[in-house]
Amino acid sequence: MSEREKLRRRRGEKIKARFTVDEQGTVVEREVASAQAVPGWGEADVPKGLTVEAMLARSLDIALGLLYHERVLMLKDLVDRVVEVWKVQANYTYDQFRQAADRDPRFQVLHGQIIALAEEPDPLGLLMDRLERDAHP
Repeated sequence: MSEREKLRRRRGEKIKARFTVDEQGTVVEREVASAQAVPGWGEADVPKGLTVEAMLARSLDIALGLLYHERVLMLKDLVDRVVEVWKVQANYTYDQFRQAADRDPRFQVLHGQIIALAEEPDPLGLLMDRLERDAHP
């Protein structure tokens, strides 16, 4: 199997997750994207000659621009937008992106799932307001 095929196959990796959905403790099980899945866009390939580190560095630069507009995003949403803007197949996992963002002083990573600009004063509040607005337009 070629490297291209391996990366494409890893795009759809899922895990089963359990969520408590109400105050009564109702638990539901859903499939969600694995942190070890690899993001990609359409039929795109990994740019030739780019190492994982180089691709992560460029991806973080793109993420920075996206967050200047959005201010805060969920990890998967941000990474998916990065590969869509760049129109590439990534050679890193969502978790590798999270780790790189966590080390980068331009970002803050909350609960391993939420990414905002380092200077954003209340990313959780901003995200909750956005979710509330989306739920009740």
